[in-house]
Amino acid sequence: MSKTKRQPTPEQSQVINSDATSIKVSANAGSGKTFTIMQRIAGIIANKKSSLEQLLVLTFTDASAQDMRKKLKEQLDGVATPAQLQAASIGTFHSFCSNLVRAWFTVAEVNPSFTIMDEVESNKVRTMIFDQVVLDHYDQVARAVDLFTANNRKLDGLRDVVFMISQFLDSREDHDQWLKEHALSAYNPDVDHNPAVQALLNYYRSMATKYRQYFLETGTPSPMLDSMVELCNRVILASDYSAFQKLDLSLPKAKSGELKEQSEAFVNLRKDFKSKVCDKISDEFQFSLDQIQADIKTDRVIVEQLLQLVQFFDQAYQAKKTEYKKLDYNDLEKYALKVLANPEAVAAIRA
Repeated sequence: MSKTKRQPTPEQSQVINSDATSIKVSANAGSGKTFTIMQRIAGIIANKKSSLEQLLVLTFTDASAQDMRKKLKEQLDGVATPAQLQAASIGTFHSFCSNLVRAWFTVAEVNPSFTIMDEVESNKVRTMIFDQVVLDHYDQVARAVDLFTANNRKLDGLRDVVFMISQFLDSREDHDQWLKEHALSAYNPDVDHNPAVQALLNYYRSMATKYRQYFLETGTPSPMLDSMVELCNRVILASDYSAFQKLDLSLPKAKSGELKEQSEAFVNLRKDFKSKVCDKISDEFQFSLDQIQADIKTDRVIVEQLLQLVQFFDQAYQAKKTEYKKLDYNDLEKYALKVLANPEAVAAIRA
């Protein structure tokens, strides 16, 4: 009995037959994204809009890449030879990056005989290096280390934070600039220019704006409605930390039967506004400006040491990778980006 050939859905056909140069296909797992992409590739080749060797097909895992190659073979039976299919650029993002870096190692400025560390090996090397870095530089980062190890004297929590920051920095092109200009911006002791404090103020102003609109939409004209709108306006108009600290956000007491005149939605919103805005502001802005500034200065010293520890760790890890002639997955992305920023390399790759 012959197997019925799968037919695309109308939505899949739109993707398969589209002439658009950029298409985003968003769908649940198992709904046929790979099938759709393979059908589109087969159509492009069958209609001679491009050739197989001119296409780059990337996915996240080796298993997925093999599945794509298998499905494409089924789609192109009689159109492409096995040799053409084997030579097609179908693989993972990291294999593509690795091939770029190997081909353009002089541009990437890496040892051409590098091997790739998987995550297991990378974590093993990083853990070994981290413990030694803490010992070597303890005097310079003592406050940060002591804070993270105060409870059990173990480095696990500090190690996780340093690895997370290091991974974040590795993902940024502006690594050095971010450290210099943005890393400590949340620890500016000038509270009125501190972005973290300003974000908090803006959050509550935004919340008050939304609740004011909700009260107007659900409330019946009355002194109670006027009072709730006035409370929202106080938050919206508060200009700085000191103004928030001085806010009187006591909810007006309802007179006998006054709340019964309002809708259930209004009554529930009133309770929500008290717990999510009024009570929160009273709790978060209870500290004096002097105390907030002193806390920020104390925290800044610890964060500065933490970032210094990240830099010590990064230097040691890079040195060890160079010694081992190894690159990890982050390196592949970073050096591939360096290759793709080179006009000569890009021109050759496009050709």
